[in-house]
Amino acid sequence: MVGDLQVLGRMHASLEAIGNEHVGAQGDDVVASTRGAFGRAVNWVRSAFGGGTASANRGIVGNLVAQMRAAHVSDAALDVAQRLLSAQAAPGRPLSGRAAAQVLDTVIKWTSEEQAQSANLDINITGLQDHLAGEFDTIFTQRYARFGMGDVAPAAEDRGAIMDAFRTKCRQWGERHGMHAPGIAEAREMLGEACRVRGLARLDASLAARLEEVGGHATANAPLCQRLRTAMQARGMEFDFAPADLDKLHSRLKAKFETAFKIVNTHPPTAEEAAAAADKVVGAFLDSVQVIDDAQLSAEQKAAARAMVLSAPFTINTAMAQALCECLPQVSQAVGQLVAGGQNAQAIATTLRAITDATAQAVEIPNGDPMRPALRPGLEGADEVTAVRAFAVGAGLQLAGVTTREGAQALLDGFSQIGSEFQACRFALAQSDPGDRRRANDTEATVHVLDTLIQTAGVRGVDRSLLLETPGVGQLNMAQVRAAIPANVHGMGKMKTQPQVDTALLGQQVAAEMTKEAAHHGGSLPIANVSQEFQQQYLSKFGADFLKDFFRNGIMLDGHQYGATGTQDSAAMEQALRNFADAFPSVDVAADISRSLHQGVVPMVLTGLSTQPGTQELTMAVLTGQGTRLAEGNRISLVTRQDGSYTATVAINMQYGEFDPEGLPTPGMGMCVELHMSMRAGEGSVTVQPGDCDVVFSQNQWGR
Repeated sequence: MVGDLQVLGRMHASLEAIGNEHVGAQGDDVVASTRGAFGRAVNWVRSAFGGGTASANRGIVGNLVAQMRAAHVSDAALDVAQRLLSAQAAPGRPLSGRAAAQVLDTVIKWTSEEQAQSANLDINITGLQDHLAGEFDTIFTQRYARFGMGDVAPAAEDRGAIMDAFRTKCRQWGERHGMHAPGIAEAREMLGEACRVRGLARLDASLAARLEEVGGHATANAPLCQRLRTAMQARGMEFDFAPADLDKLHSRLKAKFETAFKIVNTHPPTAEEAAAAADKVVGAFLDSVQVIDDAQLSAEQKAAARAMVLSAPFTINTAMAQALCECLPQVSQAVGQLVAGGQNAQAIATTLRAITDATAQAVEIPNGDPMRPALRPGLEGADEVTAVRAFAVGAGLQLAGVTTREGAQALLDGFSQIGSEFQACRFALAQSDPGDRRRANDTEATVHVLDTLIQTAGVRGVDRSLLLETPGVGQLNMAQVRAAIPANVHGMGKMKTQPQVDTALLGQQVAAEMTKEAAHHGGSLPIANVSQEFQQQYLSKFGADFLKDFFRNGIMLDGHQYGATGTQDSAAMEQALRNFADAFPSVDVAADISRSLHQGVVPMVLTGLSTQPGTQELTMAVLTGQGTRLAEGNRISLVTRQDGSYTATVAINMQYGEFDPEGLPTPGMGMCVELHMSMRAGEGSVTVQPGDCDVVFSQNQWGR
């Protein structure tokens, strides 16, 4: 649509009425912003001495351009108007109505010319339409013949829709070419394209109708359900299914239609052809099920394998079904071990190797080249091998009882928490030789386990991608990190530490600050409804900062968690602190040792890292990172030593994923820090000596 001259005329009249006064904005309208010489003088002063006139002018220009756009002014005319108005406002003087009206004069003139050109273009398009009317049937038949519909005559509805599309295409072409009409050759091609699009839509409608005739499965008596039952009876097969179970079988039938009737032999299928295609898809499905029924598997294993075949988004051929049956006992046993938990990273790696070995034995020809294994007949490539492994893992999870969203989510949570042995195994696999095919298969097995859990839990989109990412150091404890990378490496991926990190200095800095903190008793934390004895003998001796953290997060002592009761139950709070103090030789020792062990240690550590040349930049990069935070943990623990002293450990974890909440890629940065201090209490004082200290930064490579 070309600009509306009536609307533009009213705008012009409004601006002329404002005249030499300054233009202002009132909602979506332009109005006079000043009255009389005094107002104009004030605006001039503001302009000359740095007032808000420049900003106001930009707003007025934007308002005027928006009104012209609403009047359907062309992009070319809008561009001219924008530049002319901006030039008028550039000196910083308030924009007058007269100046804006002069710009609008140009836009109106331009639009008038465009309307004349537009009318001329419409006349020329009508001429092209009349010229090609005699060729319409021939072009229509030629295009429809490509879809196997050469015998279809154009109905009045077809002719009208195609001609409307033809005019639209011609007009779009003209608007891109200076409002000139296309030539007869271009117009003929546009008419052919309009016929092609109409024919393709008709073919798609035919395919959809035939698909519903043979593939509908909304009820137990729907065509696909009946067809499947009939085929099963003919084979003497029995197993239960619900209509909803056939969604993937319906998808396979749809894909079959697309291939057979749009790609290989393009034409609307007859009822007989549609039925034959449906029979072929159902037959291929039952062929695979027959392999499962004949396999040496338990009833439960057969049911799980059938569920995988039925839920597959594509047809599982008999070779794949045979491989699934052969590896399922070993794979399901291994998956069951993963679900049961209790394995360390090395044991998990061994379990994953059992999955990959069992799959390899099922898909490869025995005694072949291990570096270039040959696949068994019927298996054509890596995609089918990957599918067999994924289906075996899925069946194994089903056999292990992981069938509900809640169960899958609980397992996912355990696998992805800080210090998870499953994460440690994935991290170690990522550090291995990328050319090691068996290790690559082990890595793929972890992905299949996770992805099956993710699908069962209903996790999608960015959250799924984040769960599948290779773990960063911020998701592991330091022992797990060091089990996979050398002790002298403090930066991984794109995060390199230069110069070398001085971990000894960091430990000394933190120990000195903790010594100061331990000597500072500070105020106590009041708790309502507790005895005077508890108030005097316990609360008064512990610092308020420690107590707040103790009741909120707790502290680990000799492997036992104390505290973390919250602050709402005074009785529970009192009992937790008594239990903690009873684990020490006396309440005084407990208070002295623990007084500095609260979340205030974390800023001490981060301050030390941010002042070292080797870690300053990386620390700030992690602390100010953007995107989804996958892990964040600050853990403090104590271990009693035989000589009566204590080892305090401070562990800090932070890890970002490679996506932000909007799904845009961001660096997967992370850090893992662990410090050990020796603490000794005596005669009302505490000495803190630095022990081992370690820090590692990482930034995952994209896609890893």
